[in-house]
Amino acid sequence: MTIASPSINTPNDNRYRWLIQEFLSVLLVVVLVIAAVTAVTLHAVLTHIDQVLHLSFAVEMFNEGNLTTPHFLHQALLIMVYILTGQTSWGFSTVLANLLPQLFLGTLLYAMLRTSVHQAVWAQRHLWGARFLSIGLAVSLVIMTPATVLFGIVSPFLQDANEFNSMLLGFVTPTTFHNPTMTILRPFTLILFLLITKFVLQPGLRDASRGRVLLVITLTALATILCGLAKPNYLLAVLPAVVLWLAWSWFRKLFGGWTNAIFGVLVPGGLFLVWQFLFTYVASTAVLGSSSIAFAPFEVIFGLVGGSTGLVIARLIASVSLPVLIYALYWRRARQDHALNFAWLTFVIGMSYMLLLAETGGRKFHGNFFWSGYITFFIVNIVSVRFALVQWLGDVAVNKRALTGRTILILSLFLLILVNSIIYMVQFYQWG
Repeated sequence: MTIASPSINTPNDNRYRWLIQEFLSVLLVVVLVIAAVTAVTLHAVLTHIDQVLHLSFAVEMFNEGNLTTPHFLHQALLIMVYILTGQTSWGFSTVLANLLPQLFLGTLLYAMLRTSVHQAVWAQRHLWGARFLSIGLAVSLVIMTPATVLFGIVSPFLQDANEFNSMLLGFVTPTTFHNPTMTILRPFTLILFLLITKFVLQPGLRDASRGRVLLVITLTALATILCGLAKPNYLLAVLPAVVLWLAWSWFRKLFGGWTNAIFGVLVPGGLFLVWQFLFTYVASTAVLGSSSIAFAPFEVIFGLVGGSTGLVIARLIASVSLPVLIYALYWRRARQDHALNFAWLTFVIGMSYMLLLAETGGRKFHGNFFWSGYITFFIVNIVSVRFALVQWLGDVAVNKRALTGRTILILSLFLLILVNSIIYMVQFYQWG
């Protein structure tokens, strides 16, 4: 996932200038992400029970070598940061362990967006305009939250944290600041999705050398394992999505990346999920507690939101409003886009877990299957915005018009959600 460099015929000084400009663009992304998320990250670390719990897991791993959770990538990063900073402060190390994945994600998003638009006529003529557009979208996608403002939920008149948190339940959010395992999961989920898009959904390895095939399989398997180590919820959705996609491809007699799908995603992901299931539900530890998985349609979400069917449906619709609008306005093109449709397929599976499954015992209303809906929607949100950006650039090249009716609709909703996201961050910092 690299940004295409200038033509080989370009003089070296121009090439170096281009590389320096891209480096400065990435640096600006990092600065803006730090400016955007540092305050809410610090507040989450200092106040939220999820941060305290995972910090205690890391301390126990460091001091006693005990593995208290099967998804320990955040703990491993936290311990590494703690060691590299001279073992001075667990609190400071926790803040850095929450910030670093968000900086990594911002950089990945910028690279993905720049790669997607660099060949467009408008982007070639307005290089810095394309860079700033990619920078703005990348930072926006790092902090994007649902359109809660459509319900008047994010408001300066809320009186306490309990009121704030309870009113946000029922939304599907691509961004959570309080949960460190979701924070570290997001960049590796994006990497795995991009690898699947390139080497599973398309015949990218048909004529490749054996060495390249092994390299791609190794990288995909590594991304799969890192996703599982961060949090298993994306693997729970993407594995069946890959199986369904391959079955559909076989039925339509279309070539897909079967080798990479099997050995890069399905085998390592399946084995990893089996181990995590045994660790969590069979060889149950005192920390996790005794529990199992039950089919309980809508019980958890209704129990958390308050049992109002209309409210639950309305919040779910508001959550997905932007990707749905983009798909509807570009229907004919969207239905031909494999990456977009695979993202939606994975999201449907993730939402099925969220709405239909529950854990038994004291963990029933922890809503741990909600994370599958959240992380798959995170990908849908990104892919939809990228798709809309590419379509807009294509329309500009053909029609010479920057603003059309559907562009205004999409931009208006995007800006509404972005403003809402900023207000949400302020409220999160205030109430936690």
